[in-house]
Amino acid sequence: MTNNNQYKNSDPLKIIFDTNILREDPSRTQPALKAVERLVRSTGATLFLPYVVVQEFLTHQKLQLDDAAETLNGSLISFMRKSTAYEPAQTSSNKLLSEIESLREAAFTAIEKNFYDWCEEYNVQVVEVTEKQAKDVLEAYFTGSNPFTKIKERKDFPDAYIYQQVKGLADKFNQVNFISKDKKLTACLREISGVRILDSIEMLTETKEFKSSLLDSEVSRNLMFIMSNLRVHDDIFFERLNTKVLFELTHPQIGRPGDVYIFEHSIIENVYCDAPETFQILKLFYYGNGEFGVQFSIEVIFEINSPHYPGEVHSYNEYRSSIDDLFDSEDALINFESDNKLSYEAHGLASLFILPNDLEQFIDGKDLTTILRLSELSLNKILRVNKVYS
Repeated sequence: MTNNNQYKNSDPLKIIFDTNILREDPSRTQPALKAVERLVRSTGATLFLPYVVVQEFLTHQKLQLDDAAETLNGSLISFMRKSTAYEPAQTSSNKLLSEIESLREAAFTAIEKNFYDWCEEYNVQVVEVTEKQAKDVLEAYFTGSNPFTKIKERKDFPDAYIYQQVKGLADKFNQVNFISKDKKLTACLREISGVRILDSIEMLTETKEFKSSLLDSEVSRNLMFIMSNLRVHDDIFFERLNTKVLFELTHPQIGRPGDVYIFEHSIIENVYCDAPETFQILKLFYYGNGEFGVQFSIEVIFEINSPHYPGEVHSYNEYRSSIDDLFDSEDALINFESDNKLSYEAHGLASLFILPNDLEQFIDGKDLTTILRLSELSLNKILRVNKVYS
């Protein structure tokens, strides 16, 4: 039996509507359904409609139109009976009766087209009944197994087809969200592994998975806007990352510019930054669930102790290619007793984690100072260190 509290899914959501959910909002204008549309469009989530659900919904729409047309016809016929003495009323009423029939047919055609256009716009998958599913329905009909309430109960046929199709989707995708107010059908489906039962679209929008997916899509869509807001707060990033960057740069295996000859033959006595304004956010990445990657650069000063240094050669390869010339020339050797400071630009990658409760405000750029000071910010690694030439 499915334990809905342990439902986990990192893949895009798979959502299935029952007929009663479509009937609640036939024009598809309510905010909850609009939220599902945004989710589908921006995250790769998929909305599925079993074939029987589509047929039941459209048939219901047609019957409603038929009932409304019959009511109008009845009123007109009653009016005609009470106005027999006035010939123009009879003529106009007969004309209206004919127009009502034409309007009824045209209205249903428009409703049907609008529905299928909506399916196409949001890539709604209308799931056809497979041969195996049809066979399983018949077997359940003759045995009285789920969702039939008893042997050969014809009124349970629609639910039986929906049951088999939801089961088939759960088997295919491992986890699906079935939204329905049909207590009898959902009671049967609760026994199917991978089916989470929800009784409204609103209930779906309140789930952690839905909120997280929708927020993630909002972040991804507004990444450049978020980055521009963060750049206003470079000082906070510098304040929180500076010490970590300098510490990393003192470790040869982590941050020291290993391809630079001077660092292979010198002792680094100190690393510091005397220009906080050189800190820059270069790129922003979003990994989902409130976690950002922040690529940055900062200018740092290395104080080194080195007896000799090839003046114009800054890479080990360059040094190796001209080592004889360099060591034959006294001009190429520099004593660092008086000039032992070198400027480098360190590029690094940091991880910024924004709490779920703060993410929406973070996207909008509200109260960023407080959020950034309270958020988790760590240095992942130093990417490279480049020489700064004056």
